[in-house]
Order: sequence, then C-alpha cells, then structure tokens
Amino acid sequence: MHARHLAAATFPVIVVLAGASWAGAQSPPDTATAAPAGSAAASAAPDSAPPPLPPAAAAPDSRPAEPSPPPAATPAPVVPVQPYGAIGWAAPQPAPTPAPLVADKPSGPTRDMSRDFWQVELGLRSSWIPAAGFDPFSTNNNLSQLSISGTRAFVLPGRFSVAAGLLYEVGSKEAQARGATARLTVYRAGAVGEGRFHVGRDVYTFVRLVPQAVYSNATLQDLSISNELQQHAWRFGVDGTVGGAWNVPRTLGARSSVPEAWLIGEFGYGWTLSRDTELTPDVSESDPNSKVLVNMGPLALNGIMMRVSAAMTF
Repeated sequence: MHARHLAAATFPVIVVLAGASWAGAQSPPDTATAAPAGSAAASAAPDSAPPPLPPAAAAPDSRPAEPSPPPAATPAPVVPVQPYGAIGWAAPQPAPTPAPLVADKPSGPTRDMSRDFWQVELGLRSSWIPAAGFDPFSTNNNLSQLSISGTRAFVLPGRFSVAAGLLYEVGSKEAQARGATARLTVYRAGAVGEGRFHVGRDVYTFVRLVPQAVYSNATLQDLSISNELQQHAWRFGVDGTVGGAWNVPRTLGARSSVPEAWLIGEFGYGWTLSRDTELTPDVSESDPNSKVLVNMGPLALNGIMMRVSAAMTF
C-alpha cells in the first residue's frame, strides 16, 4: 500500500525529468553559458500553464448619475467709482439723439409758375369821361389814376385758370371853373374776379370784372367867399375789361426765376352811379356862408378805360 502511494507520488517527477532530457537532446549546443536548471524549468512552466482568464466585467451601477456642477461664472470687471466732486469725475451723459432724416427740399417752387401764382400789379389807369358834370374838373375828359392790385390764380383743367383779388386806385383832376379852381379826387376800392386762357407759358389773355366802391372829393376855391366849397360822395361802380399778359424776360431767353416779371394791358368800360355835385362851404350853420350852394350838375364817372401795368408773380 505504501509502495503504491510512493509510485504515484514520484511518477510526475519522473515524467518532468524525462521531458527535460528529451528537449535538451533536440536543441543545438549553446556556446553561451548554460542557464541553470532552475531557470529552464521556470521558463518552461509558463508555456505549459493555461492562459489567464480575462478580468470579469464590473457590474453596472444602478445609481443615477449625478449632474455635473455648472461652470463657474466669469466675474464682472470692477470699475472704480469716484465720488461726486472728485478730480477727473464727470457725470454720465446720455447718448446723443440722432437727428431725424429730413428729405431734401426742392430749391424752387413745385407749382407751374406760368399759371399757378400770386400776382402783384402796379399800373396806370386812364378813363375817358364825356359827362357834362366832369367838364368843370377837366379840359380833355381824361382822368388818370394810379392802380395797385393783387390776385391769386387757381388752375383749372386744360389751359384755363381763374384769379381773385383786390384792387385800389386813386387819381385827381383839376381845372378852372367860373374863375375858380375846381378839383376832383376819385378813390376806387374793388374786388377782382378774373378768368384766364393761357396761350403758352409766356402769354395769357383774360376777362376781368371789378365791382367797386367809388369815393369822390370835389372842391371849388371861390374867391368871392373865404371858405372852400366841397362835397364828399360815395358811388357804386363796376369795371369790365379784356386784356393780355406777356412774360417779356422769359420770352427773350432769360432764365426762369422767382419772382417773374409780366407786362399787362387791358381795355374796357367803367360805370358808376350818377350823383349831383353840390358844393357847400365847410362851416357851422351859424356862419352866414353856410347857406351858399353851388350845383355843378350830375356826375357819373362812366366811360371807356384802359390800364397798363407791370406785374410780378411768385
């Protein structure tokens, strides 16, 4: 029994020693110094040992993942604040407000300056008055007056336009009557209504109607009395004329500008109500001359008239 156990124990040793003897017989002789038997056995042992098992995978962690901490905020720059009144300190100023954009305005008027304009006229009116009541004041039946007017034109379709405005005229006439000096001064204030037809940019024709209030001041210097005889009277009147206007500078090649110059001529008839010319002295009723009365006959300022004017439009 003991011999069987001894044989089983020594059998592996015999097998290992036999294998090592067979491996040494098969390899060529090594010139280098032979390694010790213990190191050969140590080196051969790993060849005969089974390969190591891979490490076991770690079991998954069932705990929820913790959120990563937020990134640290960048600190704001520190601006040194100086107290009010310190040297070099200035109160913060608001940003300047940008100026609003303004569209470029045209350098000149955008209206049609040949039709749509304001007009101012300065001219001379000449009336031929054949009435007998006008003879004591004139030797040639002519009455000349300074004429001033202003109108505003409004454009109509086509070549037509209308104008409305005001007119003022003043003039006087003087003559010898019955050995005394007689003088008549006439004032006219009227409203102008005018219709125009534009032949072209430089020429237009018109029809004008002027209802007016006429004020006359007649005086007579009689040498037989010390006081002047006079009469102040109001009349209603109307002028009707036709005429034309010509922009002379523009026709001759002048550059258009504002204001523009026009030459205007018209011809027509003037009519007023008739009133007796009764001259009395300007004295109190207690004066002996207050009863003096000189009747020079009825006077109506009716007759053919013409007017020539220079006008500016803008």
